[in-house]
Amino acid sequence: MSDSIRIGIADYGNLGRGVEASIARNPDMALVGVFTRRAPAQTRPRAGRAV
Repeated sequence: MSDSIRIGIADYGNLGRGVEASIARNPDMALVGVFTRRAPAQTRPRAGRAV
């Protein structure tokens, strides 16, 4: 199985940042987007982009 699991994060608070760190440690998962109500300038995801 070579396909990765595509994951989107809804909200980028403490839990969202923890989920992002966990995704980075799993080669079979990929972060595809982050939805947040914050201004994009205040959100700095390590991978993907704020939507």
